[in-house]
Amino acid sequence: MTAAKPKQAKALIVQSVAEQGRWRAGRKFTRTPVTLDDLDEVEAAAIKADPMLIVREPADQNLEDNAANTKAVDDQAAAGNTAADDQTAGDNATIDAKATDTKPAPKAKAAKPKAGV
Repeated sequence: MTAAKPKQAKALIVQSVAEQGRWRAGRKFTRTPVTLDDLDEVEAAAIKADPMLIVREPADQNLEDNAANTKAVDDQAAAGNTAADDQTAGDNATIDAKATDTKPAPKAKAAKPKAGV
């Protein structure tokens, strides 16, 4: 008797957290989201359980548009983080420049003794 084939799982959008990518369920995942609609339940469970993978379920049946939208949102978030990092670096440079450009406080003058006392 042959083992029953696992049921087909719902489609998933998957991407790796790791820069070098991640292998799971016989597939390599990168930081670029990919839509998978040919997974069985065992493969889907292994992918969902992996903490090094970001897994989302598409909101509707138009899977390719969802993957493209997910990538666009991720790209915008990355660009926003870069802009914020650039702003922070610029602010820090301004603070550092001001700190090194400060003049020393003037020295206090010695009091002159009064004549004839």
